Amino acid sequence: GATLTVSGSTNLTNAPAFFVTKSANQNVATGTATIITWDVESYDTASAFASNAFTVPSGQGGKYFIYCSLNVSGGNANNYLMNEIMVNDTLTQYAISRFAGAGGLNGNINVSLNLSEGDVVKIKALHNTGSTEVIDYDKLTWFGGFKIIGA
Repeated sequence: GATLTVSGSTNLTNAPAFFVTKSANQNVATGTATIITWDVESYDTASAFASNAFTVPSGQGGKYFIYCSLNVSGGNANNYLMNEIMVNDTLTQYAISRFAGAGGLNGNINVSLNLSEGDVVKIKALHNTGSTEVIDYDKLTWFGGFKIIGA
């Protein structure tokens, strides 16, 4: 039972923090950036996640670590899946994953962002498979984030 004392610091938690998942699959049309819906909150320390988006709470601007994993059920070689992080409806960061062949694909994005009070963070998916694809919900798709302390 050691005790750690940090001089001048009053908050040593990575909060606000949230982690959300899906309870059902979601269809995403080809060539259309689609907002991903989230309906299962594992945790939301500041009640800042609502309507498929995280909103930076009052007085909580700063650096945040945002992460997302999307799993798509179909696709062929050289098709892509793009995870998009939107801040205030503007594309801020994205990650592209390419299908190796027939079957599913898991695309991940992890990024540190400087967010201001009231900024709204959402996730979109975009793919070019030529047909509607399914974003799988079962343990393969999630969205989360937390404020980085000391940064």
